Amino acid sequence: MGQALPVSPLGADRGRRPDDPVQARRARARSRRVGRAHTVRPPPRRHARDHGWSDVSAGGPSSHGTRAPLDLGLDRRLAPRPSARSGSLRLSGRALGPRARPADADALELEGRRQLAHRRSTPALYGWSVCRRRASDGDDAVSDRGERRREPGTAGPGRLTGSVGATGPRPHVAVGDGPAEALRSGGLDRAPQRNRVDARREHRRRRCGLVSRPGQARPGQLPRAGRGHERPRRGDLAAADGDGVRRAVVLAAFFAAAWLGLPGTAGAARFAVGLSTGANRQSVEKAIEARTGARARDLSPIPALVVTSSHPFSLRGVPGVRYVEPVISRHLAYTPTDPLVARQWYLAQSRFYEPWVTLPKFEQVPVAIIDSGVDTTHPELAEKVIGKESFVGGSPSVDKLGHGTFVAGIIAAGVDNGIGIAGLAPSAQLLVAKVVNASHSIPVDAEAAAIRWAVDQGARVINLSFGGIRDPLDPDRDTYSRLEADAISYAVTNGVVVVAAVGNSDFAPAAPWSFASYPAALPHVLGVSAYDEKGNVPKFSNRDRIYNDIAAPGVDILSIFPRQLTARYPSCSEQGYSTCGPDEYRTGAQGTSFSAPQVSAAAAVLLSLRPKLKPEQVTALLERSAGDLDPKSGCFSCAEGRDPLSGWGALDVATAISELGGRLPARDHYEANDDAGRHAYELVGADLRVKATVDYWDDQDDVYAIRLRKGQSMYVGLTGEDPGVDLDLALWLPQTLSIYDVRTTRLRARASARPGGRQYFSFRAHRTARYFVQVRISTPGWARYRLAIVKS
Repeated sequence: MGQALPVSPLGADRGRRPDDPVQARRARARSRRVGRAHTVRPPPRRHARDHGWSDVSAGGPSSHGTRAPLDLGLDRRLAPRPSARSGSLRLSGRALGPRARPADADALELEGRRQLAHRRSTPALYGWSVCRRRASDGDDAVSDRGERRREPGTAGPGRLTGSVGATGPRPHVAVGDGPAEALRSGGLDRAPQRNRVDARREHRRRRCGLVSRPGQARPGQLPRAGRGHERPRRGDLAAADGDGVRRAVVLAAFFAAAWLGLPGTAGAARFAVGLSTGANRQSVEKAIEARTGARARDLSPIPALVVTSSHPFSLRGVPGVRYVEPVISRHLAYTPTDPLVARQWYLAQSRFYEPWVTLPKFEQVPVAIIDSGVDTTHPELAEKVIGKESFVGGSPSVDKLGHGTFVAGIIAAGVDNGIGIAGLAPSAQLLVAKVVNASHSIPVDAEAAAIRWAVDQGARVINLSFGGIRDPLDPDRDTYSRLEADAISYAVTNGVVVVAAVGNSDFAPAAPWSFASYPAALPHVLGVSAYDEKGNVPKFSNRDRIYNDIAAPGVDILSIFPRQLTARYPSCSEQGYSTCGPDEYRTGAQGTSFSAPQVSAAAAVLLSLRPKLKPEQVTALLERSAGDLDPKSGCFSCAEGRDPLSGWGALDVATAISELGGRLPARDHYEANDDAGRHAYELVGADLRVKATVDYWDDQDDVYAIRLRKGQSMYVGLTGEDPGVDLDLALWLPQTLSIYDVRTTRLRARASARPGGRQYFSFRAHRTARYFVQVRISTPGWARYRLAIVKS
């Protein structure tokens, strides 16, 4: 491939030879012209983002050890300690009222699954071109969640919360050394604008004979909202007019450029020149100096030279030259220096520190740990605790179970402090709320009071590593609490991100259990499941088609532990850490309780970088950046796209951070407005316009309160921005207390449920009162909408 050989025309006549001498002479002339098309220019320098993902090895389900013993009941009694499983505070007992949202996972068939990106695409570093300028890059812009464009072969309906476009495939290199690797980013990438590809570039591509490929997403990759032109590779070159000669010239020049020539930059660039076996170094050096005017640097005994050149050059015909390639750079990712960090596999797995070479200056973010208390005097938490309170008596600084201290260490342990582990959120400041009483149970009123206290203390993130059983098929077993739902609503309304474990199946009727626990199964709560080092979701992690949003490592987790508990094992050298705790912690703790704080830490990192983010934006960023868990990644029971086992996929902090540089998800200023009564958002005025969002998995309903006088008429119109998502519109009478109570359906005065997102109706009030307008998304997906309310 080192020679610029004439390429036979492609097509129906590719095997036909000239029948007369004139045609033969013309063919030889074309061949000579091809041989001269070899001088190209060095490439413009640009950094490429490294989204490299180390796929976990495929393997069967692994055996799991014990988990930490915290499964607490709604009746406020600790369930018997399991012999093999623990690690999630679990609520149990009778339901206190109807479920907050009746649309359950098992009662609904998802009409399609979204293909979720690993978003670890490796952009092409160089776009070799035969027209002196490289082809346009692909579109790296991060689209809004609302852009639900689908491409051929992508998933069906689902919450398409955004898309990250790769810059295209790596360029094909004709020699056997392969393409240059992409640069690893040492900081936050800023995605190029989507309108960067203009008509002139398109014209240049056509003139160069480059053909854009349709933007078809690969399995496990989010469909793009739009792609620019891909870089040329084998099969991407074709003559615009179908002429075989032009195709031959383009192909020959491309391979010559890829092998022996390089496109140039406006400034000086460095190139590596590879030497063949037995090559005369001195002769090659003289040839390089003659053609570039610069002396080459010898890398002996490595068979290569390095030369710096600021103008086009070619080494064609120089004996002993094996390849020519640009000199690229590698960037180090930041790695904490804490002694035990090598055993925190989850830290590297979720790519917490990968975006930086050195830690940036973070905005401090208060994170509430509502749990069994925290050993606030632990050296790893020095100057981290900014508030503490017990809602069950006793001291919040005394943790007799170790569960809360373990969770706090995952989030906020010191980084580079010379001891122990590294916390996942260097910006986190802790608010400690103790809610586990002496009988190892959690009163719901204590939980609600703790949530209110945390919100009033300025918490931006609340971690709830416990759960109560949910069984929509058995009301006697279901533990839904209106008080708990109201407390969660209060937190969301005040701008708090609420993260909860989906729960463990230790005391469920079956394992695995098909329903997420409360409070993970409440609106606006980010439900977290577990997966192991092989990428498989363990049997203990609860499943759920609706309320399981994201997965994080939940097996073999290492963290800090109360020193008064590790002191019981004086022969253990790692005092203050879980390796010196009880057996269920010592051999590697596991449970969704320890997956949830990792997602809480990720939320804190995003808020520290963008303090003005709303809760729904943080949730959307984490979900849409998650890497799909499927059989290819080690989860043999997981389907591609969103699934009941892992939700949107595995937590990926580096990708979530990179999306901060693009278009952010839309805000919803009216949340939480999920029900009638005091939960509805009141709109005031005669001519009202509302722009908001609904989400099939996190925010199915929006309810607005409208005050009407007796005899006053009102027109209500709803328009969804995505016509492929079905939206419903309804009006409820003033005496409605909840739209979820089946006994109140007679209070629904108007309803519009046509296919699509366009709904409307008119209504005349029979008395002066507050009426309720409901917007619901009825098909799997996510949608922005416009609501117009005009009063007479």
